[in-house]
Amino acid sequence: MNTVITLQTLLNGMNNFFYLNKDAIIIASIFFVLACIVCLILYKKQKGESQKGKKELLIAINLKSNEYEESAESISDLKKEYNILNDQINNLIKNKDYTKIQSVVKKYISIANKISNKTKINELKNIKDFTIKDICSLHKKIFPKNYPIAGKLRDTNVLIIGAENYIPPRPENVYCLLNNLLKEWNSKFKSLIKSTEKNKIKKIVKFHHKLLSIHPFMDGNGRLARIIIRKQMEKIFNRRLEIDLNREEYLKALKDADKNDFNKLELIIKRLLH
Repeated sequence: MNTVITLQTLLNGMNNFFYLNKDAIIIASIFFVLACIVCLILYKKQKGESQKGKKELLIAINLKSNEYEESAESISDLKKEYNILNDQINNLIKNKDYTKIQSVVKKYISIANKISNKTKINELKNIKDFTIKDICSLHKKIFPKNYPIAGKLRDTNVLIIGAENYIPPRPENVYCLLNNLLKEWNSKFKSLIKSTEKNKIKKIVKFHHKLLSIHPFMDGNGRLARIIIRKQMEKIFNRRLEIDLNREEYLKALKDADKNDFNKLELIIKRLLH
């Protein structure tokens, strides 16, 4: 009996409390909802920064091929710094710390380019009949030793930010597209040698643009394509050439070529001959 009375008294007390303090409860509920909203906003902001960091990493990687830098440092010193930065990037990615990765990636790109510029490359020996194996071998040589993606056709989808968000072909189509491009070049090489200068330039430019469009590797496609176009021109025109391009002009010409307008790109290549 006493237990029943005690419970009844407790229930009555609770009802009185909620009745007397309903305004306080409403206010507390409002503050709780506001706190949830703030937490949601902070979460989205943090997630947005993370996605921004990923985009910046992708931008940096895909613009890597278009940077031109010279340096007086020794290759051994550059490689030491390269390895340190490589470890830093791997740790940042492992810890999903994308907000700090941009500055490290910029340094990493600069060092990788300096090493690439200083390294002598045994280029394609037979430009008139080259294969995917030759392309992969050359790609491997433009990177420092043990670079994880060097010489390997990409196996994932990529988005090239900075090229009007161009999406290259799916990775499962890369081998076939690249093989067809090389076969077409090899089959027309003999007739191209005897062709006019204008036609030679047109064929070389279209090959160059198609190779970049396929984007066969995760990185280094620009440098690879410029090495190949120099070898093509030297063989086709039978003269030694240096590919010295104005980066801004070159990128604008590539954008026009994306719209099937090759005039500017052809003009750039023609200037290299005269």
